[in-house]
Amino acid sequence: MPIYELIEKIISLLRISEIKGEEAYLFSFLDHASQCINNRCADINGFLEMWDEKLCDETIPSASSNSVTVMTIHKSKGLEFDTVIIPFCDWGLTGLANGTLWCEPTQEPYNMMSLLPINRQESMLKSIYAKDYNKELLYQIVDNLNILYVATTRAKNNLYIFTDAVSGSSEGKSFTMSRVFRNTMRQLSQLTGATYDDTELVYRYGEVVVANKKEEKKTNENPFIANEEVIKQGFAYYENKLTFKQSRELARFLASDDSEKRNYDSAARGELMHSILAQLNTGKELTRLLNKMHIEGLISTENEKAYIKNKIENAIELPESKEWFSGKYKLFNECAILCNSYNKEKNNYRPDRVMISDEEVIVVDYKFARKNPEHVKQVKDYMELLKMMGYAGVKGYVWYVDRNEIEEV
Repeated sequence: MPIYELIEKIISLLRISEIKGEEAYLFSFLDHASQCINNRCADINGFLEMWDEKLCDETIPSASSNSVTVMTIHKSKGLEFDTVIIPFCDWGLTGLANGTLWCEPTQEPYNMMSLLPINRQESMLKSIYAKDYNKELLYQIVDNLNILYVATTRAKNNLYIFTDAVSGSSEGKSFTMSRVFRNTMRQLSQLTGATYDDTELVYRYGEVVVANKKEEKKTNENPFIANEEVIKQGFAYYENKLTFKQSRELARFLASDDSEKRNYDSAARGELMHSILAQLNTGKELTRLLNKMHIEGLISTENEKAYIKNKIENAIELPESKEWFSGKYKLFNECAILCNSYNKEKNNYRPDRVMISDEEVIVVDYKFARKNPEHVKQVKDYMELLKMMGYAGVKGYVWYVDRNEIEEV
């Protein structure tokens, strides 16, 4: 059993789909499993390895009112949320990590080089590279303030910020966000409606806005655009009953003797001749149609083309069929007839050739196999349908092309 179908079968047997509220996780897992199978792994071991390496850590985005979305500040750019919680707002504002800083020396003999790589450290403030160090420090402060700006402007209604006290772990830092907030909150506490507890170090401004779970649905005034609607889709498993159908080409290749191969060749030739007759309106079109099929590769050799041409010319020159290819009739080759009231077991009928004139309607079905009573019954069904459609003078024929025999129904 293929891996994906095996996964569906296991889900069905364990009745995992019956756990309420887990549909999103189930469908997400199936999506990841399908992607994994299509891209990398085709067996169970490969899928299990992919699960250990990557899939087990995958998460799903959720817009549910009872969920919390966790993301970095960088990923939140441009987004808006009803409530935002910043749990660790205590990053350094001025600290520069050790690394390489490219400086432009202005004093001799160092200015002989336009740029010099200098190890970035605080001791640069006492060197000729103090200007470069302060410039980089300023950029760092601006970047950190920009991060703070992004973090504090994502909330639509409620914003909660948690930061360390100035003392303790933050005391050793040169300048952290906790110090920024400690100094800023004292100033902002003077705003109307703001409170600041210097002991508990808690600043409050405004009131908590409770999200309205029953938000009014936005209706579209354009009648040609459907309103958005969330439809919950449950998981359903359907047993897939696969069957193997052998092609005629493979059956011919596996045939044990020449006589069996000839049977398959005869059947293939019958299908080809059936296709030619379905496209043939008059006898004059036969040569052009055969040449076209030869160019397309449907007829492989000149000998085969000559054989088929001879067979069809003899067939359409029969006394009964000669008039059918004279151009006298209005033709409907392999046109479907849809019916809901007659023979409800089958409602799509496709007679091979229907010919209509002012005096009569003729329906013909081509056969390249042995005679069978079902052939006659099939044409009778076509005749009944044409009568139901209002046609009079309906005649029907079964045409055994290989035998040059036409049987009137």
